[in-house]
Amino acid sequence: MANLAQEFVIKQTNIEQRFDQLLPSQGGAGQGVDLSATTQIVPIVDLTPSAENSDFPQSLQEAFSHTNLTHNSVTNTTTNLATTPGFYRVFATFNSTAGVGKIDITDGFSAKTIIDCRGNGGDNVVDFITKIEAGDTLRATSTDANMTINVTTRQVATITGSLINP
Repeated sequence: MANLAQEFVIKQTNIEQRFDQLLPSQGGAGQGVDLSATTQIVPIVDLTPSAENSDFPQSLQEAFSHTNLTHNSVTNTTTNLATTPGFYRVFATFNSTAGVGKIDITDGFSAKTIIDCRGNGGDNVVDFITKIEAGDTLRATSTDANMTINVTTRQVATITGSLINP
């Protein structure tokens, strides 16, 4: 079978200048190398993460959106934030002049505190990821009318680790 490919020399100043800027080691900076094109088809397979669309930055994957967040304002009470097993992003502000505010996980028998804040007259901000197992409850508790916890949660992955995009 004969090779039917044809080759052409490219002589356009703007293309040559751009090529020289982007790839100086390939003949740029006045080396005098001509650009050429061919009609032969050469398959190119891109195996980079960009090509397979798997390089979604983690910070974007954990983003809050209108459809995927739950917000609670907790004052002088305990509120359940999440009971479905999985991984959750929790963003909270503790606004207080008195009392204790905390976020914990309970299995119904005992609670493990993730973070607590004692009334100090200021705002404290936390942002973290936590895992809720089957039977667990993620809770926010405020012990005083002067302690308000504004907490937003979003499930970012299932219990098996499958990511949930915003």
